[in-house]
Amino acid sequence: MEELQLHFSVIGDTETKITNSNLPLDFNPSIPNYRFEFVPTPLSAGGVGMYIHNDLNYTVIERTCDEAFQALRVSIHIAKKSTVICGVIYRQHNSPEKFLSYFEQTVEKLSASGRRIFIMTDANINRLSYEWCKYAQEFLHLLQSYSFIPTIDKPTRVRNKSATLIDNIFINNCDANVNSGNIVSDISDLYTILCLRCAR
Repeated sequence: MEELQLHFSVIGDTETKITNSNLPLDFNPSIPNYRFEFVPTPLSAGGVGMYIHNDLNYTVIERTCDEAFQALRVSIHIAKKSTVICGVIYRQHNSPEKFLSYFEQTVEKLSASGRRIFIMTDANINRLSYEWCKYAQEFLHLLQSYSFIPTIDKPTRVRNKSATLIDNIFINNCDANVNSGNIVSDISDLYTILCLRCAR
């Protein structure tokens, strides 16, 4: 963050590999000036976390730990402004039908709230395979049905002979002044993604 000279109010993290069996945490997940909320994984992979800046007042409104996915959702109370809901969701490499059913229920409920929504996902559904993958088609149609738009349109995982778009940040406010993109790094074949909502 210091290298980018950017201030992030919320940072989502997937594949934390935090489990109930390795609690209390055998590592220090802290970042100065942030509080850390998380949902463990029941499997060897997965798990989600969220770093929320100390300046923000928030309430955790969902913690879901399932063998098909893990999800964390918070309601952030912004002084003199409307409440913002932020979520982070990770889908395991199994049960896409179960995940899509849960995701549809979630976005339907969020849409009805009238709140500004940011959903950070590692859904392991490649949006670039839309033309031939029924899960990618269903995922995108579901988002469009509830007026959520993706902020990331470039591959987020790049290997020598393949590129996939499996990570994204979805928002429900098309007129928001938003800048987004990938942070390209050679540390991993997975890129960090970001979405900045600029004050008008």
